[in-house]
Amino acid sequence: MRIVAMEWMSLDAVVQSPMYPDEDASGGFRHGGWHGPYLDEAAQDWVTETITSADAYLFGRGTYDRFAAYWPTAGPEVRVLAEPLNTRPKYVASHRPLTRPWPGAVRLGADVRDALPG
Repeated sequence: MRIVAMEWMSLDAVVQSPMYPDEDASGGFRHGGWHGPYLDEAAQDWVTETITSADAYLFGRGTYDRFAAYWPTAGPEVRVLAEPLNTRPKYVASHRPLTRPWPGAVRLGADVRDALPG
């Protein structure tokens, strides 16, 4: 199985809440949406190609919870991303049971490497 990691991280190691001001304010984070203004057309094309060409997705628990809350009911303007995210397998690295259902999601056990297919 080929795994591609997509991380949006600032030079000072911020990964939280990259796209929208209210995306994830946990821990008092007040800088949501820091990445959105810099996502130009070339970067958007790369993200779209990477997401739509994936056979499956590997998420950490926090990302899974946010994605599972948004993508199943996402509007038609983001259908190109919603369709593969909603229909392809999703593997979640978490010790805790998944509390938010999302079709195709599988919680991986303690040993993520051994739990992944292929």
